Amino acid sequence: MSKQYPDTIGKFKRYTKEPNAISYGAVYTRTVMMDVPYEKRRTLRVYLPEDFSFDKKYPVMYMSDAQNAVDRYSSAYGEWDIDEHIHQLLAEGYPSFIVVGMDCPKNPMHRMCEYTLPKFKRIKNDFDGEIYIDSYGREYAEYLINKIMPEIRATFPIKTDRNSTAFGGSSMGGLISFDIVTEYKDVFGYSLSFSPACGLFEPHVYKNELDKRAFDTTQKIYLYCGGLDLEQVLLPGTKTLYSYLQNRGYSAENIALKIDLNETHNEAAWSKYFVEAVKFWLK
Repeated sequence: MSKQYPDTIGKFKRYTKEPNAISYGAVYTRTVMMDVPYEKRRTLRVYLPEDFSFDKKYPVMYMSDAQNAVDRYSSAYGEWDIDEHIHQLLAEGYPSFIVVGMDCPKNPMHRMCEYTLPKFKRIKNDFDGEIYIDSYGREYAEYLINKIMPEIRATFPIKTDRNSTAFGGSSMGGLISFDIVTEYKDVFGYSLSFSPACGLFEPHVYKNELDKRAFDTTQKIYLYCGGLDLEQVLLPGTKTLYSYLQNRGYSAENIALKIDLNETHNEAAWSKYFVEAVKFWLK
């Protein structure tokens, strides 16, 4: 075993379960008890890049649905191939970064509640009809910021400035990524928001939430959406969000929209545009 990656770092153990699809770097995990209403017991995952050393500090990207980040064997839907992508970025001269994430709830309704930051009891749209949820995204966000982030900073060599701190995710995870970054402006500087599920809400309902938000247009936001299957439902909302943010003062330097009409709603599509989105963050 490489001396670069010890068996344990703080409370984290190196993930060595076989088979796994980790080609570069290493993953460390530990079990945490979250301060949320449902499925409190979760796996917290930390991906360390192939050039990892305690002698330097790294940017960090926090992510939703961490089980999908680097190992298809820990995922029911595939992976984002983040280890291979960071390997590519390093070869192109970009800095590497650490990825930290919590596995999502297994119950889809719990996931929807956890990844919805505004406090909703009911949502209604043309796709799902009417759904009753008791959203607790703020509890999720504040557990991450107040409990997880201090531990990560104390355990791993990460940069702590806002521009070196990102949040990323897809679908409901893309929605919470955008909402957390723009709501907690002193903490995060960049949102990677793929296929954001803002179309889950009636447009005027979500717009009312955004109208209350004091945006900081120096933050960076990367939006992506495909055009097939469920992406057809999410695409209009993604376009509307992009236009809304332009009207709120975001320039092309700090906001980007990528659309691929030939892609559907899955990890392979999000993996395809991960490198481009990271370059927008780190350039």
